[in-house]
Amino acid sequence: MIARPRDKYIQRITYYLETDTKLVEFKLRKRTILEALSDDDMVSRAKDYANKYDKSFTNEADLKMILNYASRK
Repeated sequence: MIARPRDKYIQRITYYLETDTKLVEFKLRKRTILEALSDDDMVSRAKDYANKYDKSFTNEADLKMILNYASRK
């Protein structure tokens, strides 16, 4: 490999959501996260929490708070 000024490293991060029976891989986008959630009730709680507290599904720290809230029953 020749050292070129345009060479770069690409970092890829994979996210997984653990359900009762399996691991679901998802990208850090709102649509894929909501599709990965197993229950319609969890989806509605996640949307409501994100809207109420102005949280983003694409921010990792915000996503942790959203999923923690949505997983509570």
